[in-house]
Amino acid sequence: RGVSWLSGQVQPAGSLASEANSVGAAFQSRAEAAQTLKLLAAPSAPLADGAAADPDQGTENLARRILTLNAAGRDATPLLAALRTRQNADGGFGGAPGYASTPVDTAFALLAMKVVAPADTAAAAPGVAFLQARQGADGSFGLGAEADVYTTALVLTALREWSSRFPLATPSQRAVAFLQSRQNAAGGFGAS
Repeated sequence: RGVSWLSGQVQPAGSLASEANSVGAAFQSRAEAAQTLKLLAAPSAPLADGAAADPDQGTENLARRILTLNAAGRDATPLLAALRTRQNADGGFGGAPGYASTPVDTAFALLAMKVVAPADTAAAAPGVAFLQARQGADGSFGLGAEADVYTTALVLTALREWSSRFPLATPSQRAVAFLQSRQNAAGGFGAS
């Protein structure tokens, strides 16, 4: 039922019927829907068309565009080349060219690299090293000094994607331990 509902939300122009009710930005909702449909059903051509036309030039959205196009079986190689130009000297990626590197933008960039160029460890290695250097003593990742569940889960996803190419078992286990420490009795994570 859930897949049918989500498929039914996709509009011909590449938007989602319920995206105005989302806590995330419209493009974030569309990109997440595209990834979910790829995993559970069939890729969505309208969502890929909408992603290709999205004007936002932020690093996260560029990476999401790559992920969405790839999910629909489309070539995202030119976008990956543009993404790589955003890599900073510290190995990470910022919100836009010239911005300071963040774990969120770096994780999204690594996820995009993995789907388009999974064997290109030379390009991914500096980003992986950036993330490893930003892991907190408690295993978390965050923006600034603030540890948070979302950033840690996102970075963990990126590390797991690259774990066959880099020795990432220890940082991954530490991130899992942090997430488990933040899980409440009901199994959720609240706003932490």
